[in-house]
Amino acid sequence: MDSLSHLYLADALLNVTSGDLAAVPCALLPQIDRVPAYYHRLYAHQFRQAPGLLDAAWSSLWDRARENSQEDVEEGRSGYFSRRIRHDSSRIAGYTRKFSVDSGRHLEWRRPDDRRAMALALCSHTYQDIYNNPIQAFLPYSPHASGAWSLWSRIDGLEFRWVLYQRQNIQELREELFSAPEWSVRLGSAALIEAVVRRTAAACAAEISEQIIAASCGDLSVDTRETDPRELSEALDLLRWHEDRLESLIAKYSIPTRSILTPTWAGDDGGKGDSARKTPEPLLALGE
Repeated sequence: MDSLSHLYLADALLNVTSGDLAAVPCALLPQIDRVPAYYHRLYAHQFRQAPGLLDAAWSSLWDRARENSQEDVEEGRSGYFSRRIRHDSSRIAGYTRKFSVDSGRHLEWRRPDDRRAMALALCSHTYQDIYNNPIQAFLPYSPHASGAWSLWSRIDGLEFRWVLYQRQNIQELREELFSAPEWSVRLGSAALIEAVVRRTAAACAAEISEQIIAASCGDLSVDTRETDPRELSEALDLLRWHEDRLESLIAKYSIPTRSILTPTWAGDDGGKGDSARKTPEPLLALGE
């Protein structure tokens, strides 16, 4: 999905848990793997990367004054995460401001008080992205991808993005989806994180074992042995409703007759607004 939609989902889920809304920008952390191009959706979108991503975000995202820290020259995964998060911090901050304007709700730009809130926002990105394209969410435990297979079989699984991500269409989808009363429930963050992992597993092309689910939840700071079964059942019900509703809205807002002759694309303008783009660049709107 597009960047604003990722922020909207993280905001909705954090409100369900009464979590720290300053963690909402963490929903955009997986997008750092846009660079280099061969990493895109293949490196930072995996649940296994959550510990390193959250550690790097904690020390880098909200502290731009440290742009030339030693972490920038470290080799390996931790250096990559810190370097890319620092590079993308202005972009993520821009989308955070854009979300505040679009939703009418101000988000504070500060380090969150709750790491689990950060984990929930982070994993919500991968979970929602499976409606845009297949995601190998469970690497290195399993190479099989999760995706909206049934939805793509009912619509044009390639061309739907050209219509869906026109600005008017994706805005109307968000308004219908995130204004629904179903989001008014209250659940614990551990149950909701486990539900996100389980529903991503349910969308996988091959069965994901309980062992892998437990390991992935552990990467997101949740021990499945301690999750309240009643809360988990309610969290799964909420996400099943969300998936059914999202699928119906994607189908609704992707039909060719909704295409605008001269489109204004809901693409990646770095959160700077329409003035940042003089010509439409539709490929940038095909989700991240």
